[in-house]
Amino acid sequence: MNQEEEKKEEGRIKVYITFKEKTVLFSANPLYTLKVTMENVKKLSNMYPDKFWNLPEYDNNGQRITYYLGKQDSKSVFLSTAATGEDRSLEDYGVRAGDRLKIIQKVVAG
Repeated sequence: MNQEEEKKEEGRIKVYITFKEKTVLFSANPLYTLKVTMENVKKLSNMYPDKFWNLPEYDNNGQRITYYLGKQDSKSVFLSTAATGEDRSLEDYGVRAGDRLKIIQKVVAG
C-alpha cells in the first residue's frame, strides 16, 4: 500500500450494513458526509451487485428511489443534513466500528 492509500484508509471503521436480508461488512470513514458515504455504497453496489446489493435509482414505475442509513435496532433514519443545514456524518450519529446499520429505501414521487 502506498502512502496515499494508507492515508485514505486511516480512520476508517468497519460496520455491518443490511439491506433486504443481506448483510455486508463495509469499510467507511465516519467523518465523510452521509451523502458521500451513501454515494460510495451505491457505487460499490453497482460495481459488485453480487457482493453488495442491487440499489436501483428508479423503481418499476420510474419513480426515483432515495436511500438512507439508520441503526439496525432503531426506527431512526440518519438525515444527511442537520436542521442548521450542516452536512451530517456517521460520527455525528455516534456510529462506531462494529455497529449494525441498515439501508432504508424511500420512493420519491415525481
